[in-house]
Amino acid sequence: MTKKNSKHVGRALAKVAHSNPLVVFRVILSQVESYGNMIQPIVESLGFVSPLALDVLSYMLSSHLADTSRHKLQNDGINIAHWFQHLSHFTGVYYRAFPQTELQALIEFLMLRLEDGDSLYLLVFNELLARMGGCEVLEDLSDAQIGGLAGGETLRREMLAFSKASKRAVSKLQEALCTPSTAIPILALVAQQRGYSLFKGKVNHVKLLGQLFDRCQMVLVQLVDFLSRSTAHSTVTGTGKKCPYFELLPDLCKMSALHIEPQIALHAARPLIAEAAGAHRKELRAKIPISPDSGSSLCKWEPDGEALRSSLPARDCGALSSELYLVFWSLSLYDITVPTREYDAQIALIRSKINVAHREFLEPDRRKKEMARCLNTINSLVAELEFQKHHYQQIMTDLEARRNSLLGAIVEDQRRSISEALLENCIMPRVTITPEDALFCAIFFKQLHSLETTNFSSLQYYDRVVKDVFPVIYCATDQEARCLGIFLRATFEPLTRWRFDRRRYDMEAGSKLGFSVAIGSASRCTYEQYCTVFTKWHDKITKVALHSLSHYKDHGRACLLVLIKLIGVYPIYKHVSTQLLGLLEAIQVQEDMKDVQAMAKRYCTLLKKSEDTLVEESLLQRDILGSKAQVPAPGTKRQASTANKQRRSPKVSLARDQE
Repeated sequence: MTKKNSKHVGRALAKVAHSNPLVVFRVILSQVESYGNMIQPIVESLGFVSPLALDVLSYMLSSHLADTSRHKLQNDGINIAHWFQHLSHFTGVYYRAFPQTELQALIEFLMLRLEDGDSLYLLVFNELLARMGGCEVLEDLSDAQIGGLAGGETLRREMLAFSKASKRAVSKLQEALCTPSTAIPILALVAQQRGYSLFKGKVNHVKLLGQLFDRCQMVLVQLVDFLSRSTAHSTVTGTGKKCPYFELLPDLCKMSALHIEPQIALHAARPLIAEAAGAHRKELRAKIPISPDSGSSLCKWEPDGEALRSSLPARDCGALSSELYLVFWSLSLYDITVPTREYDAQIALIRSKINVAHREFLEPDRRKKEMARCLNTINSLVAELEFQKHHYQQIMTDLEARRNSLLGAIVEDQRRSISEALLENCIMPRVTITPEDALFCAIFFKQLHSLETTNFSSLQYYDRVVKDVFPVIYCATDQEARCLGIFLRATFEPLTRWRFDRRRYDMEAGSKLGFSVAIGSASRCTYEQYCTVFTKWHDKITKVALHSLSHYKDHGRACLLVLIKLIGVYPIYKHVSTQLLGLLEAIQVQEDMKDVQAMAKRYCTLLKKSEDTLVEESLLQRDILGSKAQVPAPGTKRQASTANKQRRSPKVSLARDQE
């Protein structure tokens, strides 16, 4: 069987399977388990099989997944067995192609396996939600794709290049999952797998444990994304009552009783909070059920409502107000930034596709269809950008009106602990959930700095991030390390820019309330003082990075994932790059950890490519600038000549004595 003859073979297969489905499908599934490239041709050949035979195949699929005679791990005890990977992938592709097939039995089987703590079956859930539900997740994103996460649905679809979801498949999966008896039990089971896999699971190898934890996190994000897309009205289906998301999700107190962690409960509730806030802003509450006693209303999710505030998780912290806590957890990346550059780049790319269509498509109908599709996409992107700009302006106006109340009520004795409270209750629980959340955390506190929020010390916040967040690489999984890298890069970009541009520092940082030498003080941190602090931050990161790479067998993988994301903002000094390259050479010659070796080669290549943009620390120590001079920033190849000119300039004040 090949892709070319799948239809011909499919007709013959349908005749045989009609009378002997068990025998035929046992052979087919054994082929799928052995050869992953046979999945697509086999699914295409099943198009001629009767509905009864397809239901028999769904039964066979569950029985093969439940086979306990074969190990689901390879002989090394680290990686998932190929047969289980192929069968899980086939499950997603099969149910996407034939959504009318019996699905409820498979869902119940997977729930039973999760109740027993078998987290490996999350791989099947992952494939179902990705293929059938259209909730695909990319594990490693490029810089351009990360920026596109802040946009609307059209931009995300175009930049992430996800396949278009099947409406029939999505509808059938909603009928199976979006019911009161299924949705919340599945959500609770998947959320509980995070802790179960760590503390009660039977997995011994730390690498596999990290992979399972990341899988739990990925499936949880997919599940929340899928459930939140459910219809706005209840409908009765053959499998039960399909309910909208705001009827399915219980309040925060009930989710806490189900042992769902606060950050996961707030992540699940965020779509409803955003919908309630949007309805309140548009004064559309008259069209939404608002009875306080009604469980199907959105009133309990209003950000300013007492119902939501009273159900917030308990926090023994007087340095953080419930208002700021709720604002942080209710907003998303879409609310606080507009990716104008990504929109413009994508529109320019689609316009170039129109020119290509003029040249390459010779058939008039095909050319016209492709051009119409491109023009519709451009119009959608333009309209989406304008809508997001208006929405962003509303959110920022609201934040600016609240800047004095977010932290203004914190008593003086607790103000020194604000940064620690923000890390403990806001940043650390959310930064590792998704790459989108990681970027949100960095931009949100940058916005608080720009708005000059009362009692928010930007200096203390950045100091705590360097000292407390970067060392998390000692105990981070792969996906958590990628998220930390995204967060740290977005955080360090303005810090590095201010270090090498005094005018921008004076305008964007030195004149702001957050750069006061102490909370409530009128004096600001001078540029010379900031340069000293920046060097200490850089040295702190270097110390942790060198120690992690010198113990690469334990911490090298997570450290390299973070450092790869930080290329361009760290390192900025040549001597630090030399130290890192020395350790990377030792890692590249070892033979026992091929994955770490490949990552070390990649980072080494990126580091050598950026050597021309690095600067000498000895030059920077002498070149603390005057009011109008400017230090050469990383990214230019003229730093040496510029530094020499500045040393000869009489306007430059030497800062060695000041430091």
